[in-house]
Amino acid sequence: MHASDATSRSGPRQPLARPSLVVTRASLLLLFSVRHDCAATPVPERVSVPSTTRAFSAMRSAIRQSLVAVVLAGTLSGCIAESLIKQPELSIIPGLPAGWSGTAATSAIGTTVTEFKSGRTSAYLSGAFQLELKSFTLVQYIKADDYRGKRIQLSAWVKPRNVTNVVNSGIWMRVDGFSTTLGYDDMAQRPVGGYGDWRKVTVVMDVPQAAIGIAFGALFQASNTLLVDDMHLDIVGTDIVSTSRIVAPISNGNDSTSTVAQYASSPRAPVNLDFEGLTASAVAMRR
Repeated sequence: MHASDATSRSGPRQPLARPSLVVTRASLLLLFSVRHDCAATPVPERVSVPSTTRAFSAMRSAIRQSLVAVVLAGTLSGCIAESLIKQPELSIIPGLPAGWSGTAATSAIGTTVTEFKSGRTSAYLSGAFQLELKSFTLVQYIKADDYRGKRIQLSAWVKPRNVTNVVNSGIWMRVDGFSTTLGYDDMAQRPVGGYGDWRKVTVVMDVPQAAIGIAFGALFQASNTLLVDDMHLDIVGTDIVSTSRIVAPISNGNDSTSTVAQYASSPRAPVNLDFEGLTASAVAMRR
């Protein structure tokens, strides 16, 4: 009897056993962090999948379908659910808030009516839609005219929703000269992480006479979501300690002509710091 006959009589040939394919938590985070029904789902640290031919094919098909579902869930349902901490679902409106510029054409920035410090909306910055950590920025530019020779404080209320893998998470401000940076702080040494209730954060710096403009906003490069609301830009006394990481002017590498042009078209005062929308006076001021 030939070996082939013995094999055929004993039943269908079984696929050769292969080592299990290990899918790490990092590779599954995107699949579990955004759900069409917005339900928070725990992410396992490791998932071991038997790597038979049939199982591998089914797994590959399932992952492909799941990726499509993730995109549809993020863009169509507009809901974010952080995967490790059970929190209220976020109904989101993707896109830059009125009066703000920054990272455009992404679902990672927008507004939400689900959670806010006051009013009816807040801004969100989220890494939940990303396969890798990317930086997302909200920014406004204003002339320095009304702030020269003074110390200013940018404050905001922020709420982290299981913010992890933090590179940057918080608010930032920069004071610009013609071709120099005169002050800068992005909270890199005290980022907002973890989860919890609303908390107030601040950045403080001086505006020298050589300043032509001020840029400020929110910055996020981390996993999951940071909510931001009720920003304020105020003149404060010198008893409030500066947080600027720059103690002397440094070259910013930019052409002074482009910097001047940027601030020539900028307003004198910020708008929509509460993310409730532009008022009639703010619209008129920006014309």
